[in-house]
Amino acid sequence: MELQKHKPMLIELVTKNRNIKLGVLGIVLMCAVCGIVGYLTLAGLKEDVRPAYLPPSLNYPLGTDRFGRNMVSVVTVGAIHLSPPETPSVRAGS
Repeated sequence: MELQKHKPMLIELVTKNRNIKLGVLGIVLMCAVCGIVGYLTLAGLKEDVRPAYLPPSLNYPLGTDRFGRNMVSVVTVGAIHLSPPETPSVRAGS
């Protein structure tokens, strides 16, 4: 009984309030999920050895660059980023 009298107020508040319990549980679960997803994502990068400077083939229609990236995806992403923004059409004489 003596130990319960000396509990810090924060621990007492967390143990009694259901919303705080759910919030703390949610934060812990989100941290766990982010850690697992991050680990799985980065673990694949360490083992990913892609062939560099491959000539065009069925798997790589434009070949690969020095980092082993598929040149079709590099060109596609570059085209998306370099395309001009849409502008409203302007009529002559307005």
